[in-house]
Amino acid sequence: MTSSIRTLKKIVCYTILILLSTSLSLAAPRDFDADGLEDLVAFDPSSSQFIVRFSSRPDSPGESVVGPRGNVPTIADFNNDGVGDQGTFNRSTGTWSFVMSDGSSFDLLFGSPGDIPVPSSYSGFDCIDLATFNPLTGRWTISNCGVFGPPRFENFGLPGDIPVPGRYDSDNLDDLAVVDPATMTWRIRGTRRDRVSSVQFGLPGDIPIPGNYIGGSTWELAVYRPSTTQIFVNHQGNVFAFPAPSGLTGDRPIVFDVEGDRRVDLTSFHPALQSVDINSSTLLSFSGVPLGTTPLNILSNTNVLDFDSPAPSLYLPARSTQYQRGAVEGDFDRDLRSEFVFLRIANGLTQWVVHSSSGLIYSYEFGFASDTILTGDIDGDLRSEPVAVRARGDGGLDWFVRNPDGTATQTFFGLEGDQNVLGDFDCDGKDDLTVVRTNGVGLDWYFLPSSERFENLERPTLTSFGLAGDSIFAADMNGDGCDEVVVAQKFAGGLWWYWKSLITDEFGAIPWGFAEGDRPLSPMDFDGDAKADPVIERLEGDLRTAFIRMSNGQARVVELGKTGTALSGFFNGSTTAEVAVYIPKDGTSPGRATVYRADGFAGDVILSQSLADDTLVVPGGRSIVQEVEPEVAEVECDLVSTFNDGGGGRLWKPFSDNTRQPVFLMPRVYWEIVRTIDVFAADGTFLLHGGRRVCCPNGGRAHFDVRANPFELDEFSPLTVRLNFREGGNECLIVPLASERHD
Repeated sequence: MTSSIRTLKKIVCYTILILLSTSLSLAAPRDFDADGLEDLVAFDPSSSQFIVRFSSRPDSPGESVVGPRGNVPTIADFNNDGVGDQGTFNRSTGTWSFVMSDGSSFDLLFGSPGDIPVPSSYSGFDCIDLATFNPLTGRWTISNCGVFGPPRFENFGLPGDIPVPGRYDSDNLDDLAVVDPATMTWRIRGTRRDRVSSVQFGLPGDIPIPGNYIGGSTWELAVYRPSTTQIFVNHQGNVFAFPAPSGLTGDRPIVFDVEGDRRVDLTSFHPALQSVDINSSTLLSFSGVPLGTTPLNILSNTNVLDFDSPAPSLYLPARSTQYQRGAVEGDFDRDLRSEFVFLRIANGLTQWVVHSSSGLIYSYEFGFASDTILTGDIDGDLRSEPVAVRARGDGGLDWFVRNPDGTATQTFFGLEGDQNVLGDFDCDGKDDLTVVRTNGVGLDWYFLPSSERFENLERPTLTSFGLAGDSIFAADMNGDGCDEVVVAQKFAGGLWWYWKSLITDEFGAIPWGFAEGDRPLSPMDFDGDAKADPVIERLEGDLRTAFIRMSNGQARVVELGKTGTALSGFFNGSTTAEVAVYIPKDGTSPGRATVYRADGFAGDVILSQSLADDTLVVPGGRSIVQEVEPEVAEVECDLVSTFNDGGGGRLWKPFSDNTRQPVFLMPRVYWEIVRTIDVFAADGTFLLHGGRRVCCPNGGRAHFDVRANPFELDEFSPLTVRLNFREGGNECLIVPLASERHD
């Protein structure tokens, strides 16, 4: 009874489990209070914050920020004191950051950019060896925690393999092991006899979850099958099948020891609900346990939730990263599902409306009506960020990326007329800014790598690939964990999909589709082998059909009906992509989407906040140019004044001391007579409303704000600022250049 109560205390908390390196014969790696029981741990990749729920004092959680945003978490007893330590790994630089159990913290360079952390007990000492695995090359870099010296390098595995190190041969050492997701072939290099064994176990799309299920000194091979929500365990050649604890589509099972008996207790994590179900090794069961930073009661709330509210934390299986190496395309809230996202124009700005799979609706403003829009995971926090690309007015492009805290990061990159793409071309888990430029006949791709795999991050890397007029994409076509540049090209009456790696120059070509009448969709992994598959939409008469070309050469055919816009994404949280059709609002009928799963199930999603004229944002890194005309108003001015009226008069300051945004100062009398403020572009297009702030500091003048970046407003200059009076009439002032002071 006491054990059950203690276990229950550990479970009922608002945290998220993390599957991390586990050495079952040593102290539990998640035991942070030395009571022999593993503690629940949450990790927020947007802030690199760990939250630990101590089993011995559940009401006093511990919090630590370890490393920069976007790092990959890892937990183990690195200093061999019997208590877990917290670490993160920066895939862009190869740098580890640690907060140890004694409170000390430090950084350490070990491994290479693009590696995945796989610390474990490889050397046989009673400590944890730092180790990394490179999914592009299959190279392991392993330290020896008991001996000072250089690391050893092991080439074991092929590009795209999943690392699954563990204790497979009962010698108290962790063995190197990999799984090929295309064939589910397990290859294990045993340390006991230094022999490689190969076993085919599982199907493409299965999730490997090896562990000590039966007891004893060796691990079992095990997989979770999302298509049937079953778990299969291979014990000495005998395969046992049983249902996952919950059996919900989109679940992620966690191999976790909740009772301290060093045997696997299965926990199913529901990303969309932020809760878990647990079946322990002693048959104790707990259902619907809430976890994460978002309480369950908010998920049933139909009110619109502002985007700046914190997204749920997501448990990250950093041990083998078998669930994902990067963000799911179009996932804005880290629930492992693509959202339905719409854009609409309001007062010259772009309003984003995100329909979450959990039923919440996120809305916010970001970007101007004339911006080109993209989405991608720029910072590696496993959710998509809004990106707006804007013409500067001098022939260049500014990229604005919305950060989790609502601020924006600005980068100058590219020229007007370039096509814009986002993709993880340098294999570090972060999307790279990319422009594609026509050189007359072909296409030149320029991208800014985010990792230190390349010598100069400031200088764009160039490759020439494709022809003018090709449809362009970024997708992992060879399953190596990196995106490749992809073009869909019309040739000899057919549609050819060509792809090329920007790192290895590997090249591939796949014929799929007709040159006329077929529309290429974003290639994604439809069969679970980690390789993106070409997909097209075909219109024959009044029937529309999607044709998917699987990696084995077979085709999947999905009938889509007569109306709507087809798109691909991961809408159910499955490990395989799906095709969906979006049907806009029509009259009194709300907008909806029909999602076609691989098992033949088709389900409708009601998009209650979508409007008929909204622009749909498709998952993936392709740019979207809004076709909605911005609001245009003729600037009617009763009086046009100038700023040249002497001291204490009219003044335009591009950077206010308080807001760091434009403010214009007017004589005190204007505070009483001005009702509203409008700002117009040089061509008369309405841009935004100004605001009244305060009267009357700084020379006794009234202060009126313009809430925008002055450099962003330069391309619309000269601006017309119109003051609308309470009693009727107005007065206009001309601002020649928004980023310069005028008085």
